[in-house]
Amino acid sequence: MDDIVWFPVTDQSRERFERICSLTGQSKEEWFERALLDTESKFNLSINTSIPEWRRTSPPRLGLR
Repeated sequence: MDDIVWFPVTDQSRERFERICSLTGQSKEEWFERALLDTESKFNLSINTSIPEWRRTSPPRLGLR
């Protein structure tokens, strides 16, 4: 897996992406979700789509991390 999430835009990169998914037994969506989570953790990012719904709607807890 690459260090960052990439989007296949050429025929060659699409074929590579499909081959990776085939080899890992993952759907494209599963692979992308895993790559996104790996990238978030590597760079200490918090992308809103990976935050559970209850955390997005809860008020912030002051003083706690």
